[in-house]
Amino acid sequence: MSRSTPIAPPGASQPVEAYRQAVRQEMPQWLGPCLDAALERLERARQGALQPGERTALAEVLAVLQSQRQAWTQRLVAAVMQAVDDDLVEAVPATPHDEPELALSLLDEDTIDEDIALSRLVQVAELEADAALRELAARCSRMRGLASVSPDANPMRPAVVAGALRRAVGDAGLKAPQRVLLLRELGIAIGSRLAAVYAAQLELLTGWGVEPTRFRLRLSLGDFGAPPSTPAPAAPPVHPPARAPAHAIAAANVRSVAGEALRRLGVGQPDVEAEPPAEVMARLLTVLLSRSTLTDGSRAMIRRLDAPARQLAAHEPDIWRSPDHPLWQLLDRLVSAGSVDDALDTTHPGPLGAALESAVQRLEAANPPDAEDCRQALATVDHVATDLLGLQVERVAPQAERMHAQVARDDIEIRLRAQIVQQVRGNTVPPALRQFLVGPWASALAHSAQLHGEASVQVQLQAELVDEMIAACTRPPGQALMSKVFTRCVTHARLGLMEAGLPAQRIDAEVADLERVLRSPWGQPAAPTPDADAAKGSSNAVARSLPSPPTPPFAPTEPMVEAGEPPDSRPLGLHDALATVPIEMTDVEDQELQRAAHDATEAWLDGLETGVLCRMFMLGRWMNTQLVWRSRNHSMFVFSSRHGGRSHSLSRVALRRLRAAGLAATIERGQFVAQALSELAGAH
Repeated sequence: MSRSTPIAPPGASQPVEAYRQAVRQEMPQWLGPCLDAALERLERARQGALQPGERTALAEVLAVLQSQRQAWTQRLVAAVMQAVDDDLVEAVPATPHDEPELALSLLDEDTIDEDIALSRLVQVAELEADAALRELAARCSRMRGLASVSPDANPMRPAVVAGALRRAVGDAGLKAPQRVLLLRELGIAIGSRLAAVYAAQLELLTGWGVEPTRFRLRLSLGDFGAPPSTPAPAAPPVHPPARAPAHAIAAANVRSVAGEALRRLGVGQPDVEAEPPAEVMARLLTVLLSRSTLTDGSRAMIRRLDAPARQLAAHEPDIWRSPDHPLWQLLDRLVSAGSVDDALDTTHPGPLGAALESAVQRLEAANPPDAEDCRQALATVDHVATDLLGLQVERVAPQAERMHAQVARDDIEIRLRAQIVQQVRGNTVPPALRQFLVGPWASALAHSAQLHGEASVQVQLQAELVDEMIAACTRPPGQALMSKVFTRCVTHARLGLMEAGLPAQRIDAEVADLERVLRSPWGQPAAPTPDADAAKGSSNAVARSLPSPPTPPFAPTEPMVEAGEPPDSRPLGLHDALATVPIEMTDVEDQELQRAAHDATEAWLDGLETGVLCRMFMLGRWMNTQLVWRSRNHSMFVFSSRHGGRSHSLSRVALRRLRAAGLAATIERGQFVAQALSELAGAH
């Protein structure tokens, strides 16, 4: 905070309100320069842009910001302050174990592009302000009256600021490409500035005397042979060490990371001076409990394992020699499963909660527990986690299947419509026929392709009918149309529309218009080159807008698929000669690297199976997720999490973009404990 305008120390009853006022007072002073920095970055990007379209988009964004700089500063201040206020408001407690109503919706590619742009803000801020963020979390936890440290206690943490920035830019009425450009540059500028902002906020709270809340574990001397009447002293204050992103060692050999950390800790090794095993175990549990993604139920279970784990640490030296010990596996399972499912809780009603309670009680009753006790508890937790996943799959699958079918149909229809637009572009097709072909007939073709298969006779006949209709309506003026051609076109058109499920009234109207244009196409003026808006407006089957695709000159229709050729070996379409624009690359080495990266990404996508845990950046924040459903061809995925609406549906294209940007990674088995051990060894 600015030293020139100090905020008076708050009274004991209103520290949160005083902090809120201090944050509001300082916002214009640091957000204004961020906007200036973003303007400079946009101008440099505009000057260096190679493509005219990119230069135009950058120029448009610059013009908006430069003409409304003060208004944009106010917009950003209002958005961030509103986000802080929303975070400070206590949420209404939900009924325990309530399942949110499932409503799947596909995260569109614009949202993913915005997430990729916003990820820079979060990554830069967390990297440059790691220590300050941890200390702020501890002091904000005390300020907000929390019993222990919550990493989410800071009401202006990077994820909150990122969400506010998204809302501020989203409400400005900019087009999607402009939004992404602005989010990218503003995100970098704001992310770089947040480290200084957090340092000032920390100085303010320290000056007010707001002490940090600490992570604590209850250490009991009775656990180690002291008389039961001996008072149980509190553990000394423990701060978790700095932690890397939760996916930081996902690509490494998790077992070797854990083994190396155990070696460096030196616990149980002869001739090595080390902390007592029980204290090291207590510190390890403290680090695991600090994970912001954990549910309260999972935290409670880990706390109950405090005494058994420390007993095991003191009485079984093998635990400090083997990264495969059942206790490490048990703790890792509790953290990983508890980071994605609220139902992993001993108090959850029903047999699953009872099974977890039985496993925890077994460990609590053992004095001391051994590896076999841990192994049985691990088997119980794995069984419960598997059953919880099964319940998730049952809940998600029906809606996901329907959504996938609709998305697949929409994708086929968009592609077919673009190809029909390409086909009529080279002919003087009457407007009425053009509207019929790019509207209801594209829907009928898409329905047939989905129902019967892309290589089916039905689809091929309907595709050939397009040629026949175009030929009939581009015949020389005054030439009669053969009755069998007229009958075939009208009959097959009616049948196709009926099969596609169009309402009877709509079918009658469309067929009547088709009959008129087939009988007398010359009364219609020549159709202008159709564009995406015309194609979009003539269909009520697809809600998304269709960009006008770059297309080559008109080419005659070719057969869709040769006999005996696999359906997916050639693209579905009325002709297969649509142009593709190759990327020109002069550096062969770059080409090979890009190809290798692409192949690795595709292999990762193809290897995703139900139940896998992933660390992903979505909706402006990092979150742990579990894959609960995927389509058979790996074209659509549904992840569950404890954030942002719980279920997240992504197309393969969207997930590929996240992966390519480094924002999606698999969480390996054993990773959480390996990371915690590594952190302890680093701070040792």
